[in-house]
Amino acid sequence: MSTKPRYCVVGTPHHIYQRGVDRKEIFFSKPLRRTYLSLMEKYAKEAMVQVHAYVLMGNHVHMLLTTLKEDGISIFMQNLNSVFVAKKSDTG
Repeated sequence: MSTKPRYCVVGTPHHIYQRGVDRKEIFFSKPLRRTYLSLMEKYAKEAMVQVHAYVLMGNHVHMLLTTLKEDGISIFMQNLNSVFVAKKSDTG
């Protein structure tokens, strides 16, 4: 089931967090963390999202983001999470 769209104000910082399914571990290794950060950088540029701060915890992530277009955060999170899950699955 997908979540309801969130109200997003262009140019205003938003605190975003993402948890692992059932609060399970997301990052099993340093290379996975580096992969996530690399993808974060790539998709932030594509979606016109500024990343002000982030914290990668074992089973969740916090980010402070500002979007420069209305659907930027949504596009950023969709791309980041779908590609990261695929890459994480490839590494076993």
